[in-house]
Amino acid sequence: MSSARNQYFLALVCASNVNRSVEAHDLFLKKGFEPNKINSYGSSAAVKLPGATGPPLTFPFNTQRYVTYLNLIEACNTENPA
Repeated sequence: MSSARNQYFLALVCASNVNRSVEAHDLFLKKGFEPNKINSYGSSAAVKLPGATGPPLTFPFNTQRYVTYLNLIEACNTENPA
């Protein structure tokens, strides 16, 4: 793609830094931006995901997505046993 697009750096900010980063990265990659030019940031102290019945599930910002995923599966199984 155009090298003019890659003269910019993108900083994407939201309160919890959850799905916005995944969707935004995908959008900008499809538009030709280089992956190392796109960064995501959250403005809260942690990532908070709504719990099905209780308080939100909270994760430090440096938690790997796979670890978050495993915790969500566990929470779902605990709240909705088979």
